Amino acid sequence: MPFNKINFLVIKYIKPIEMIGVLMRIFSFSLVSWLGAESPFFFVWAFNTTDAVILSWCSILKKDNA
Repeated sequence: MPFNKINFLVIKYIKPIEMIGVLMRIFSFSLVSWLGAESPFFFVWAFNTTDAVILSWCSILKKDNA
């Protein structure tokens, strides 16, 4: 499987990777809160999508069901 090496790396550093995802989420929601309608839509969308992928990937590897 092509993702085995990546999955191993993610599992090895799962706590810092999860923290990065959480901090990304906090930052993006803070940005929207501060700027309101003036917030950069594409940047916020891309940032939210990236942190969702990071947190979902960690959750799947930990077998942590919602």
